Amino acid sequence: MKRLLPYLVFLTFALLCGKALAQDSSRQLSILMVVKGTCPTLVLAGEQLPCEGTLIHTEYDDGRIGFYFAAAVPEGKIITFSGRGQDQRAPSENVRIQPVDAVILSNGIVHVSGECLFENPFDGQARIQCAAKSAASDEYQGQFLTDGHEPSIVNLGADNG
Repeated sequence: MKRLLPYLVFLTFALLCGKALAQDSSRQLSILMVVKGTCPTLVLAGEQLPCEGTLIHTEYDDGRIGFYFAAAVPEGKIITFSGRGQDQRAPSENVRIQPVDAVILSNGIVHVSGECLFENPFDGQARIQCAAKSAASDEYQGQFLTDGHEPSIVNLGADNG
């Protein structure tokens, strides 16, 4: 149960974040992907924090996606970089650049401008690098390198089944 607890916390946070950014309450979580690896950088409003070795990526049925980084601190801070998947760019076959318009924290949503670069985690080690800045010039960053193992995926879409 102890090993499952971080995933349950992440999942609960993912569901709450999706509803917070929804235009209406009908948004549904479609895909949840978990990767393991190392997280050398996590910056929350300019404060450098130690980071957990697990990252979660979510996709909602309206196209909004999120990258969830967890700080390795007793109070369990989570930062989510969120953007519209429809705005994503593909500079190469295995790399995507996702514009980010929000950073979601436990105490609310911060509107930001930034992006996340992410590589295909099914093709060996993959980088996930997010950086964003708020109108008040607060900086948010997360860098993650997967361990090369395939991610765990939960497909929650209505058409799955």
